[in-house]
Amino acid sequence: MKAVVLEGPQKSLKIEERRPKPGPGEVLLRVHACGVCHGDLMVQQGAFPFVSYPIVLGHEVAGVVEETGKGVDKLKPGDRVGLSALFSTCGSCRQCIAGDENLCQQ
Repeated sequence: MKAVVLEGPQKSLKIEERRPKPGPGEVLLRVHACGVCHGDLMVQQGAFPFVSYPIVLGHEVAGVVEETGKGVDKLKPGDRVGLSALFSTCGSCRQCIAGDENLCQQ
């Protein structure tokens, strides 16, 4: 699988071949589409002090489950999925149910 990798702030992007193994509770996706947002540009510029490099850019992803790790029971290889740009939300509050996960207070 190809990944766009940034080795550090203000560095050029490079494309690498990678084949990660999903750990417990994780899934490996074959990405079909990935958005690049302003946050990715800020990472490239070094504007976020919390970023660890090297980093694979792009967090707005749609694709297909390629492989699942131990303990994954809600997804299976071949399932089509979209990845939220948010790290985590509760999924059950009024905002999450309405599709406004970015407003989740959990």
